[in-house]
Amino acid sequence: MLKTKIQAWYKIIDTFVNNTAMYRLVVYVLSTYVAIAFIFSFFGMFGLVPFTPLTVFISLATIFGVCWATNYAFAYIFKAPSNVESVYITALILFCIITPPSEGNYNAYFSLAVSASVLAMATKYIVAFRKKHIFNPAALALVITALTIHQSASWWIGRGDMMVFVVLGGLLVAKKIRRWDLVLSFIASALVTILTISFFKGTDVLATFATTFSDTAFFFFAFIMLTEPLTTPPTKKLRILYGVLVGFLFAPNLHIGTLYSTPELALVLGNIFSYALSPKERFILKLKEKIRVANNTFEYVFDVVRKIQFSAG
Repeated sequence: MLKTKIQAWYKIIDTFVNNTAMYRLVVYVLSTYVAIAFIFSFFGMFGLVPFTPLTVFISLATIFGVCWATNYAFAYIFKAPSNVESVYITALILFCIITPPSEGNYNAYFSLAVSASVLAMATKYIVAFRKKHIFNPAALALVITALTIHQSASWWIGRGDMMVFVVLGGLLVAKKIRRWDLVLSFIASALVTILTISFFKGTDVLATFATTFSDTAFFFFAFIMLTEPLTTPPTKKLRILYGVLVGFLFAPNLHIGTLYSTPELALVLGNIFSYALSPKERFILKLKEKIRVANNTFEYVFDVVRKIQFSAG
């Protein structure tokens, strides 16, 4: 009986995932995180998400408003088509990793939230080659804010009470885009690096292992940030290399002088590696001819500006 119920639920979930477009699914998952954060904020007195409903709303409204306005302005200036769901995803990601304001830090919050939102939208149009952005917009924006106004994200959404929901939603995303090779190679590389550093520093390895899962951005980063299709390699072998590299760089104790590794810096450096090995570009095609070849079957012929080079599969 239990097995039958599990199979029935799995079929429902599988059908939902298969019938939902990738970007739409990510929007649903991130929106669910936001809704749960709102619910938890009502019970902050019990040690759940330590923010009030008002501060959560202020954070969401600020980031969404700035992202939408900035994207609208750049799309108008560059006369470029805009993917609304992409704007929603970037805004929701920024909400999930920038700590909502609290009493006494409103100025610092608005400085970071507004700057990161503007930069994330701007990089989609400015830091691009042949109409294809190279970096994860949210990650690059946070790297820039860390280097300029010296403010970084806390990645608060994946911690404590939110972790279970982050993992469940992340599993749906990974299933949809079939990036298990990337996620698993990242997890293995990050854990080996973090625990090895912990061992040689003489700290408690088991405590480090537990903290990595329960009090960091580990799963949100692995399932939501790392798997963005536009900035990941297209083949399995390259994705595994990409996951291993980013996992190594993810370790928080890695540093060069006073510059310490952060999740966003690890992802930006990984994006450079990905683009160097598998550059991508966006083609805008012009319909040249429509040919009817059979009943309800048509052949579409397009003009391209330049020759398209590709490997089958």
